[in-house]
Amino acid sequence: MVDETRDLYVFQHARTIFNFVRNSVEYARINPWPGEPPLIICESRSLAGVLYPLAQDYLCDIASTNGQCGGFLHTDLVPALADNDRIVLYLGDWDISGHQIENNTRSVLEKETGRWLDGTRIAITQEQIDERGIEPVWKKDGRYHPPKTHFAYETEALGQGEITRLVREPLDDLLLPVRLEDVKERERVQRVLMRKKFGRMIDPADQPEDEWPFKGQS
Repeated sequence: MVDETRDLYVFQHARTIFNFVRNSVEYARINPWPGEPPLIICESRSLAGVLYPLAQDYLCDIASTNGQCGGFLHTDLVPALADNDRIVLYLGDWDISGHQIENNTRSVLEKETGRWLDGTRIAITQEQIDERGIEPVWKKDGRYHPPKTHFAYETEALGQGEITRLVREPLDDLLLPVRLEDVKERERVQRVLMRKKFGRMIDPADQPEDEWPFKGQS
């Protein structure tokens, strides 16, 4: 279970800058995309939590609108789409509120960026519902007074493994002719080379102060 409502923030640190950079070699990544990686937008935080490991693997930015919103779209997602070639993948529920949330997200982003974002929905779709015989759930929509109820097909009904597969497949197709496995192998080789390079270097902080290479410079 993933609890997206609570976080423990742990900040990376080291005894010296040299050690910080050397330790960071293990986490350095190579961008496999020719430009900015695709942006994955999810309707709910729980869905974003399911896809976070995949997004991290493919170095894709991922965001949750957590329902219908305005400020977050303007302050965070609009700047993220400054690159007009950036691909957007969307995941949300198939119901009245889900369509309204998607339409609001699409309308704001298209208006502010001047881009056409049609055809970006990955899940859940009517075809997926029909193919898998997914049963709807009865949902109460608290945005209305009094609350309204309606049937809804939730994306989570696809299952975590299927959701991950549905996003992984288009990402692999978009990467072609590059393969993520090949990029990871390049990362591994470069990490080995960098570890060797750092192994031959001396931490400047361990040298006498009068021998510091950048002494007196700012």
